Amino acid sequence: MIRHFLGWDRPLVEVAAEFLLDGIAGMPFDLSRVMVVVPTRQAGRLLREQLATAAQRRGTLVLTPLVVQPSYLVRAHGAVATPAECLAVFAEVLATLDYARYQALFPGDAPGLARDFGWCLDTAELLLDLRNSLAEGGFTPAPAVARLGADPNFPEPERWQCLARLETRFADALARHGLCDPARAQFDAARDPVLPDGLERVAIIGVPDPVPLAVTAWEQLDRTGRRIEVCIHAPADLAPLFDDWGRPRRDAWRERLPPIPDGVIHLVPKPQDQADMAVRLLPENLEPAQAPGLLALGVLDDEVLPHLENAMDAAGIPVFNPALRPVGSHALYHLVRDVLTLATDDGFDEFASLLRNPLALRYFSGAILASAEDGSRGRSPSGPEQGRETLQAQLPQGAVTADRLLRAADDLQNHHLPGSFAAVRERTRSREWQAARRNADSGLARVCEVISGWLERLRGPDWPRELRAILRTVLGVQPGVHALEPDPLPQVAEAMQELLAALESPVVRAVLPESAKPRHELFLRLLARLSVGPEHPGRRVDLDGWLELHWNNAPLLIVTGFNEGRVPAAVVGHAFLPDRARGMLGLTDNGSRLARDSYLLGAMLACRSQPGSVQIIVGKTTAAGDVLRPSQLLFGGARDADLARRVEQLFGPVEAAPAAPPQAAATPFLRVPWTSPRPRLSVTALADYLKCPFRFYLRHVLGMSEQDDRKRELDALDYGTVAHEVLARFAADTAWRDSTDENAIARFLTDGLADVFEARFGRNLSAALLLQKSSLEQRLRYAAAEQARSRQAHWRIAELDGQWSEHGLNLTLDGCTIQARIDRIDRHEETGQYRILDYKTSNTASKPVKTHLASAKDDMPAWRVLTGANDGKAWGDLQLPMYCLMLQERLGPVNVTCGYFNLPKAVTETKIAAFDELDADMLESVRACAAGIVEAVRAGVFWPPANLSGYLKDRDEFGRLCAGDWMTAFDRSAWPGGGVAGDSE
Repeated sequence: MIRHFLGWDRPLVEVAAEFLLDGIAGMPFDLSRVMVVVPTRQAGRLLREQLATAAQRRGTLVLTPLVVQPSYLVRAHGAVATPAECLAVFAEVLATLDYARYQALFPGDAPGLARDFGWCLDTAELLLDLRNSLAEGGFTPAPAVARLGADPNFPEPERWQCLARLETRFADALARHGLCDPARAQFDAARDPVLPDGLERVAIIGVPDPVPLAVTAWEQLDRTGRRIEVCIHAPADLAPLFDDWGRPRRDAWRERLPPIPDGVIHLVPKPQDQADMAVRLLPENLEPAQAPGLLALGVLDDEVLPHLENAMDAAGIPVFNPALRPVGSHALYHLVRDVLTLATDDGFDEFASLLRNPLALRYFSGAILASAEDGSRGRSPSGPEQGRETLQAQLPQGAVTADRLLRAADDLQNHHLPGSFAAVRERTRSREWQAARRNADSGLARVCEVISGWLERLRGPDWPRELRAILRTVLGVQPGVHALEPDPLPQVAEAMQELLAALESPVVRAVLPESAKPRHELFLRLLARLSVGPEHPGRRVDLDGWLELHWNNAPLLIVTGFNEGRVPAAVVGHAFLPDRARGMLGLTDNGSRLARDSYLLGAMLACRSQPGSVQIIVGKTTAAGDVLRPSQLLFGGARDADLARRVEQLFGPVEAAPAAPPQAAATPFLRVPWTSPRPRLSVTALADYLKCPFRFYLRHVLGMSEQDDRKRELDALDYGTVAHEVLARFAADTAWRDSTDENAIARFLTDGLADVFEARFGRNLSAALLLQKSSLEQRLRYAAAEQARSRQAHWRIAELDGQWSEHGLNLTLDGCTIQARIDRIDRHEETGQYRILDYKTSNTASKPVKTHLASAKDDMPAWRVLTGANDGKAWGDLQLPMYCLMLQERLGPVNVTCGYFNLPKAVTETKIAAFDELDADMLESVRACAAGIVEAVRAGVFWPPANLSGYLKDRDEFGRLCAGDWMTAFDRSAWPGGGVAGDSE
C-alpha cells in the first residue's frame, strides 16, 4: 500500500484526475484496468466528468476506470437472503419468541402492548438496523458484547446478552429456511475480497471515513500483493495527521480546526433567509448559463433545500439535487400505499389521499383516457391490455376532470362526513346522490367503482401480480409535468417491480400470515426504505451535501446550514449504540466525524485561496422557531480576541437583510380576475359586503369557498343546517306544530334528528358525530320547551304560499333582486301581528340589536350610518330588518316584528330574543343601506379589503390566502378602475 499526498492548493477532483492520468502512455488514455474508490456516487460522477474534460483538453478520449464506493468489496458473493426475506424471517422469530427469557431486552408486558405482526415488523426493523450498523465494523452482537464487556462501565450487559441470543435464533432461522446470512456473507467477502477480472490497480482517493469492514478488505488485498494506492488531498507535511488509509487522526484534527477568515460567515434567522442570503452572495456579473462550473452550492440542512431551489430558480440559476430520494416521498409510493391500505382497512383518509394523488388523478382524467385509448387502437383485448380496457370502460369517457372529481368528492365529504371508502361508494350509488346532475357528471361514482375493483383484486393471494397490472394501467400514459428537476418515476417504478419480485420468494410466502394485510405491510415498509435518484440533466449547479462539496471544483463555494448537528453530524441517544459504544467498536462516532469534517473544511478553504471564495451561511432557528447552534468548526484557529468577536457574531443578533426596493415590496403574488357581478343578491351577501367588500367579491362574485378535506365532524354551518332541517319538519307537520306539550314536541324533534342523521351520515356514526348528535338532542329538548311556551302565548306557526318554513321572499332595489329564505314566520292568534324568527345555533345566545348594529366610523359611507335615536351607530347586518321589508312587500303594510330563536350551547339560555328596538325609521335606514350596497356592487367597488379582528378574523375562510399585507398581495390589474370606491359612496 502506498500513500500519495496530492496537496490541497487545487480542488481534489482536478488533482485526482491528473494523478490517474499521470504516466499513461498512448491514446486514448486507458484506465479500464483501474478501480477507483471514492466516498459517494456524486463524487464518482464528478471524477468521470473531470477525466473526460482532461482528456479532451489533450485532444483524446479516456477509457474510464471502474469507479466504486467503499462498500464495493464487501458485497456478498452469491445468493444471500434479500431484505424482504430477512425482515419476514426476523418478524417470524419475534412472533414465536418466549419473551420470559428475554426480559432484559423486552421488559414485561406494558399495558396495552399488543405484540401483533405490526409490532413484530417494527421491532425487526429496529434490530436489523442495529445488525447492519454492527456489520459495518465486522461485528454481530456476540463479538460486540465481548468487545464492549472489556469496559467496566459497559451499561446493560444483560440486554446485550439477550441480543446475542436473539441473533443466534435469527441466524438459525435463516439457515433453516435455506438462506445465506447477508451479514456473514459480507464478513466473508471482506476476509477474501475479489476484484473483477483484469484489474491491476486500486486507487482510494479522498475517502476520509470508510467503514471498518471496507478497510479490512483493503488490508486483505494489500497482503496479497495487490497494488493499492491511497490518495490524500493534503500536503505531504501533514502526513502525520492521517492514518495509513487516509483517515484523519481524531486527536490531531480535533486540535487543528481550520481558521476561517472574517467576513465570510453570515448569520440569518430562518431557512428561507438562508436561501435569500445565498442569492445575495452571488456575483453581480454571474450569467445564469455560466453558473454551472463557477458556483458550488452546499446544502447541509434539509429544511433549506426547497427554499434554495425556489430562490435559485427565481434568480435564473439552474440547479439540481443529486442526492438519492427516498421512495417513500414519491407520488407512486403514496398511490400504492393508499391502495394497499384501502384494500385491508377501508379508511376514508386513504381514499381522499388516493384521489388527490397526481398520478391517479391524471389517470382518472379524460385526457389520460383519450391518450390511453389512442395507444390501444388496433390491438386485441388480451392480457394487460384487456385489463386496461376493462378499467377504462368503467370511467366516464372524456367527462372526468380533476376539478369536477375533487369538487364532487369534497362536497360529498363535507356534507355526509363518510368514515370509510365503503360509505363513500354506498353514497355515490344512491339514487338521491346520482339525481344531481353535477354529481353524475363528476365521474366520482364510476371512479369509486374502478377503485373498488382494484381493492378486490388486491385482497387475493396473487396481489403482487394484480398490483403490477394496475400500475401498468395507471402509468401507461403519464404526461410530462413541469418541475425544477427531473422526476425519478422510472427508477421508483423499477425499484417497486424488483421488490414485488422479491416478495414472490417461497420463504416470504411461507413465513408471513396468509391474510393480505401483513404482506402489504411488509412490502410498504421495505419500499419506503429504498432510495432512488433521477438521471443528472447536465449543465446545472448541483446542490451538494457535505461530502460531495469536497469534490466540487467550482471557484465560488456557498454553504448553507452550517450548524451543529448538521456539520459535524452527531448521533445522540441511540437506543443500542450510544457514541461511546460506537467508539469502542471502531465505528464512526462523534469524535471521528469532528476530525473528518475539520479536515474537509480545511481542504475546501485551502484550495480556494481567493478572498471571499468560500461563503458560509448559518441559521439562527429552524422554520418552527427551534434554536440552532453554530457549528463548532466555526471557532477553530482563532486567537482569544478573534474568538470573542466570532462568538459575539454567531450568538448575537442576526444579520439584517437589506431593505427591499419599494417596487419589490409591493409586488403582488395573487392575481384576481375580474367578473361582473350578477343583478341578484342574497340578504346574507349584504352583510358580507358590510364586513369586507373584497371578501364579498371573492365569495359571491367569483364563487370561492373553503373546503376542508379533513373534516370529520359537523362545523358551525352544518350544526345549524341539521337543526334547521329538524325544526322545518316540525313546522310542516300538522299534527305537532300546534302542540303545547313540550315532552311530545321533544320526542318529535329528537326522532326527527335521528332520521336526519341517518339520511345524511348513515347508520354507523363516528364517535365525534355521536357526541354532536347528543348535544343537538339536548338543545332540541330545551327548544321544545320554548316552543311550547310560545304556542301557549298564542303564537302560531304561519303558512305562506303553501309553505310552513323556509319561506322564499325577495325585494327589488334599483333593478337588483335581493333574495331571502326565512326560517319561520309566526302569527299571533289574537292581535294578528306577524313575527319572523331566525334559528341560531351558535355557542352563545345572540341579541338582534347587538348583531345588527355596530359603531359608526368616519370612513363609512353615509348610507350605512344611522341617525336620530341611533346616532353613532351603523349597520353591521341587515338580515332581520330586510326580512321585515320583504314580508311587508309580499303582504302589504302588516304589523311585523322579528327576532332570533336561540338554541345555544348553554341550553338554559334557549329563548326567543325579540328585536324590540327595530322601528319604522330603522326600516327606512336599512332600505337605504341595502340600496347603497346594490349601487356599490353595480359600480364594482370591492376594494380595499377590511382589516378583520376578533371573531370575524378567527372565522375568516380567506385568511390563509395571504399571511402578509393584503393591500399589496393581490394583482387587480384586470379590474376596471381597480375596484376602488368613487362617486358610489
